[in-house]
Amino acid sequence: MSEYDWNAAIERGRQRDQPQYADEIKQSLVVGFHLVCLRCGAGYYHTRFTMSELSYRMYSYCPNCIEKAIELLLKTDKEGLKNDD
Repeated sequence: MSEYDWNAAIERGRQRDQPQYADEIKQSLVVGFHLVCLRCGAGYYHTRFTMSELSYRMYSYCPNCIEKAIELLLKTDKEGLKNDD
């Protein structure tokens, strides 16, 4: 019995599926979502692909508000560590 060639099987699958994935990526880059931040009301845009990868919390707020929240959390954490000493 001959040994099964996994590399060849993976390559056949990649060649078979690649056009489908390429079309999905093209569509996701073309079709997007115009959103409004729940905190500041600013308008922003995400592609369909990005929306599928993000949680609700991440796409409910604009990138600027998320960055501000992270900075505040880091600052609070550092201050909390100083107070614990």
